[in-house]
Amino acid sequence: MECARLIVPLDYQDPDNGLEAIIPIVKYPTNATGANYKGAVLTNPGGPGYLGTEFIYNPGISSLIANNVTGPGYDILGFDIRGVGYSVPYGSCNITADELFDPLRQNATEGNSFTKRNTRRLKSGIAIPAGAKETETSPYGFFIPELPPSFLGQAAAQADDFIAQCIAYTGADNQAGPHMNTVVTATDMLWIARALARARGQNDTNALVHFYGISYGTVLGQTFATLYPNHVGKFVLDGVVNMDGWQTRTETDIVRNADEGFFEFFKRCFAAGPKKCAFATGMCYQDTINRFNRMMSRFNATEAEVQGSGLALPLTALIAQLRSTILDSLYASIDSWEGLAWIFNALDKATRGPILRWNVTEITTIITTPLSPPSSSSRAPAPLQLRGYSFFQTACGDAPSIYNYSVTPVEVYTYLKASAISGHARLIGRVTCSRYSIRPKWEWSEKIGGKTKTPILFFGNTLDPVTPWDDAVRAAQKFPGAEAVVVDLIAHSTFAQRNTCAVKKLIAYFQQGKLPGANFKCAEELRPFS
Repeated sequence: MECARLIVPLDYQDPDNGLEAIIPIVKYPTNATGANYKGAVLTNPGGPGYLGTEFIYNPGISSLIANNVTGPGYDILGFDIRGVGYSVPYGSCNITADELFDPLRQNATEGNSFTKRNTRRLKSGIAIPAGAKETETSPYGFFIPELPPSFLGQAAAQADDFIAQCIAYTGADNQAGPHMNTVVTATDMLWIARALARARGQNDTNALVHFYGISYGTVLGQTFATLYPNHVGKFVLDGVVNMDGWQTRTETDIVRNADEGFFEFFKRCFAAGPKKCAFATGMCYQDTINRFNRMMSRFNATEAEVQGSGLALPLTALIAQLRSTILDSLYASIDSWEGLAWIFNALDKATRGPILRWNVTEITTIITTPLSPPSSSSRAPAPLQLRGYSFFQTACGDAPSIYNYSVTPVEVYTYLKASAISGHARLIGRVTCSRYSIRPKWEWSEKIGGKTKTPILFFGNTLDPVTPWDDAVRAAQKFPGAEAVVVDLIAHSTFAQRNTCAVKKLIAYFQQGKLPGANFKCAEELRPFS
């Protein structure tokens, strides 16, 4: 591995103000030389908030990219986006819990010439608006308990606490907050490519960026391709985010496949039988769903809150954690679903007695049990340090401000009906952005698309829980010459899923510039519980 730091202007709209940012970079070098050397591929693992440096510093991940994405001849590079990881200035909003916090990294590197902070008052807590009952029964027949009426107010209060810290530690013009939107990081990518060209003694004017972006990395990639189309080299965007929703923070549509993906768990669990799926029961898959629903009906936080029993908060926390565990399993069903079945089976047994006798610590341990072993070959290790607030610092800045906006009953209903598993998380995201007052120095929300120097290749999975496959197809239509591959997978992105068809299309593109043909489809190969 090789490491470097690139100094760039803190503010590309005012590059001569004397303030600089530092972009950390890690390289997994190729052994290729001469004519066999094909260039450097920048990567982004998603988030926003995952550390690109740690992503590539992990030898299992970097070698997987070299072998199953790009093929030989490329250096593989990871870098931390603005405000994240080892970048300067650092965007930490939680100095007590953030192991990477360093007060010396909170400000830009050249002095402290801007000191004015954003001090607008924060709004008070809110509750679910009248008439917006939260219902969590999926059209696929499974049931996840309601969160109590106070949950939205709790989310708003947590957002207020987080935003107050963000303003205090990142809100000044010489700090990270006003420079964490995607257009800035996209421009950093161009600066990295130009620096690489200069290092090889080449003219940097026409430097090309080769890129592999996953999830949020597809936001970064689409933004770059729109801004700098003549600098687009080999570009693969995998697990494609719908930019229309991203740029408006109205993302009810992106979770439309989550519930259907979870429905597949019950069908495949029953088909596999109890020897491979510990939660399987009965004479048909509906019996397995019914067992799940009976178990979930015990987690009634709404009733506990109405009765004032004191159990509402722990039950709410358990429901939220269980949702997170289910959603996480949908990111890589092949390796996760046996573990998810074990969790459900253990949870069913642990919650059969009176609720006052539940061992909350034991139940929490069950729900948070790892879904798959760390050595799993098809489930890549998660990059270090995904900070939840990093997501909002970037995402809220990528859309026009909705500060002081109040969610309506119709919006609440729409978000919660979009997915029983993750609709509430998207609603909390909108609530958080409605409280987030820091605005980018470089506001940018232009229409995405345009002809690029090199055609882009998009990938989408048939049952991706957060980036539906047809968003990959729609994105390809915005960039003339681009193509999309649809892979029959229950997973988020094709990365590390061992679909040989997808791997062949990736390598053919990076090695030969070969596109697969419009809307090419890869069949399912490995299956959960197989």
